[in-house]
Amino acid sequence: MAESKDSFIRWQGRSVEQLSYANNLFLGFSTATLGFALSVVKDQTYQPNCAAKITMLLGLATLSLSILIGAICAICRLYDFRTTAGIARHREKGEAENHSRSVLHGELRSSRSLAKALGSVTWVLFRIQVFTFLGGAFLVGVAFAFAYSSKLG
Repeated sequence: MAESKDSFIRWQGRSVEQLSYANNLFLGFSTATLGFALSVVKDQTYQPNCAAKITMLLGLATLSLSILIGAICAICRLYDFRTTAGIARHREKGEAENHSRSVLHGELRSSRSLAKALGSVTWVLFRIQVFTFLGGAFLVGVAFAFAYSSKLG
């Protein structure tokens, strides 16, 4: 049974690492795509039509939103880690075994609820971050296709 628990703890740790890695990856993708699009927009040779302008603006706004949501997601994860570390500290000290009526038990229950909520919020924010990046990158791509369609075909 102990081996099963160790395996769960190990894989849970890997899951935490991978979510952080993926969050950072999409933050990097969004920032790079936004930077690239802005460098093209400020170039004097970029002369988009109306549809390309509107699509580019929507793409830039969506990529900016993805960066903002990714940053909030990272901050939410930090609060989740901090809360979970506090719970673990109390557990290691043996304080979690106090009676259910104690103040400490109520604080631990509250901290566990907070950690669970922060974990759920993190996953929701991560999914939104990914979808806004994909949407923003798609819109920027469509804007380039509109602007350079005469050169492409």
